[in-house]
Amino acid sequence: MLFEMATGEVPFKRSTPTEMMHAIAFDKTPAMHSFQPNLPGDFQRIVSRCLKKSPADRYPDARALMEDLRTLRRKIESGQARPPSLKERMSDTLGRFMNLKPSEYAWLVGGALALAFVFYLLMTRSGVAFPIPLAVACLLVYRRIRHQPQRMVEVFVRKVALLPEVRFITCQDRRITVSVDRAAGQLYARINNQLSVCNRKLFFGEPMSVVIRSDLTVEETRQWLSAPGVQYVRENATERA
Repeated sequence: MLFEMATGEVPFKRSTPTEMMHAIAFDKTPAMHSFQPNLPGDFQRIVSRCLKKSPADRYPDARALMEDLRTLRRKIESGQARPPSLKERMSDTLGRFMNLKPSEYAWLVGGALALAFVFYLLMTRSGVAFPIPLAVACLLVYRRIRHQPQRMVEVFVRKVALLPEVRFITCQDRRITVSVDRAAGQLYARINNQLSVCNRKLFFGEPMSVVIRSDLTVEETRQWLSAPGVQYVRENATERA
């Protein structure tokens, strides 16, 4: 349930019921950040532990699970939680590669050979190799033109501001703070999902990050609103729900 709430996908989705039952029993839990790149690494660890095959490897009871979830919530609200590191992403990618089916390996090898053959033809044919540097240069120019982090911040603010629970949104560089009326997992998932959509449109540089705060007092809210970087303010933002 946690996996589906955070990613919008079931963890062991397969084409037939038999394949799904086999995946639940034997396959490794897929990496959540392959669906939502900005989910905290600790959340992946918690959900993966819940889905361990051996009961001895799972949480002993719901209380232990709740303690880890509360700790994670405090980290998120304080801005300490971070997306998975590059090392963790590479490790998960390698793990998925090692668990491919034989037919998937065949498609992967076939695709690599086809690309290598096309590249060989382009490089050996007379008059064909010259446009390659030009194509690469055009791609880099296009990438630079389409890379607009400020526009992505504006898109994020415009979408998230539509949520009725959002009180205000501020931004410093690419670090966004969203104040909400209450802490709700579904609300957090919707905000992080919108962040992932915007980050996927950034071609290079640091991705945007978001901190969701539901614990601000009236005085703290006024301090945030008097600081630079305010992007959106709800009409009754300084009132407590």
